[in-house]
Amino acid sequence: MTVELTQYLADEGYTKIAIASGYPDEPDQPLVCGDNNVMNKNNNSYRNIIRLAGDTETSFAAIREAFEKNPFDSLILEYSRFWQINYRNSIQQNIGLPQEIKIVFRENLNACEYFHPQITSIIYPRKKIGTDAAEALLADNFIPGEKFYKGKLKIR
Repeated sequence: MTVELTQYLADEGYTKIAIASGYPDEPDQPLVCGDNNVMNKNNNSYRNIIRLAGDTETSFAAIREAFEKNPFDSLILEYSRFWQINYRNSIQQNIGLPQEIKIVFRENLNACEYFHPQITSIIYPRKKIGTDAAEALLADNFIPGEKFYKGKLKIR
């Protein structure tokens, strides 16, 4: 998921890729691990992990503060459906960031298409993930573990 987003941003020439998530400090958080793997592969030492918490203003204030302390040129954002957003403005305007900051969403949501400019995101094979989970849980020989699914980048 994040691997595709981070690689896309790196391929587009962005070198200061930040991540904003509600749970960035969880052990082995896939969002952070994927980003770190791509950044390491590209010999890029820039890191800016932003913890989002709660309501719209608190989350956006955390992003603005992180930008002021350690400026970034792009942001992988874990978007919340509960944020109060003005869709007539860009996501950068809503957050209070310079317009030239490239923002991509970690998930493909309807909101991606409402903003101008529209937001690049990842599309997950949700039906396949759900089917595989149900089959694993109903199997006679259930074996716990992880299975990774490749997302598809939806560039807008």
